[in-house]
Parts: sequence; structure tokens; C-alpha cells
Amino acid sequence: MRGRDLNPDLSRYVNFIEENFRMNSKQFKLLSAICFYLGFASILGSIAIWFSTGGTTPESMAHAERFGIFVGLWAPTFLILSNRFDRFADRAN
Repeated sequence: MRGRDLNPDLSRYVNFIEENFRMNSKQFKLLSAICFYLGFASILGSIAIWFSTGGTTPESMAHAERFGIFVGLWAPTFLILSNRFDRFADRAN
């Protein structure tokens, strides 16, 4: 969707972003790689948090599990962003 298809206020903002913040293929590839590695780091971080923050009481073990799941949920977001940036890099060529 282009800026001209939106309401006037949002259209002005989208047009400003499109005109002033253009990225080239190399920048998109770099962002893609960073997001890809962050996705895997999130998975490893989730496991590490789960093991290291667990305690002896049921409450602390439940907290460690929830916190590990929270960090683990970042992984799909980073991997999806990596895919999208890679596609943008292909289009930028």
C-alpha cells in the first residue's frame, strides 16, 4: 500500500518515510542477518534463562519457566523479520 491510498495524515507520514529513509540492498541484507542471528540467540537465551533462573520453590520455578517462554517468543519475530528484510533486499536490486 502506498502513502496516497491512506488517510491524509497517515499518507503524509508514509510519504516522508519513503522519501527520506530509503535503504539499499546491502543494508537490508545486513538487517536480515542480524535478525536471523537474534532469532537463534533468543532460543538459546530462553533455554539459558529457564535453567539458570529456576529456584527451589514452585513459585520461582514457575517464574523461570514463564520468563524463558517470554524470551523464546521473540525468536519467531526475529526470524520473520529476517525473511522480510531478505525479500526487501531482493526487491531493492
